[in-house]
Amino acid sequence: MRYLGLDLGTKTLGVAITDKTNKIASPLKVIRFNDSNFEELIEAIKTLFWKPGFWYSVFPWKPGLD
Repeated sequence: MRYLGLDLGTKTLGVAITDKTNKIASPLKVIRFNDSNFEELIEAIKTLFWKPGFWYSVFPWKPGLD
């Protein structure tokens, strides 16, 4: 099983995937977006989740950020 990580910024969404041992994550894709194309962003995320082997997602959490 491998993990898919998402790092949401204000203009980009970084996507990373772990190796088979789940010890190292490597960049997979950067999706650029703006206020006018949130629907395209959602569709791009959906296509990432519908690939075999991507069962869990890891969302970064940074204390103190609202």
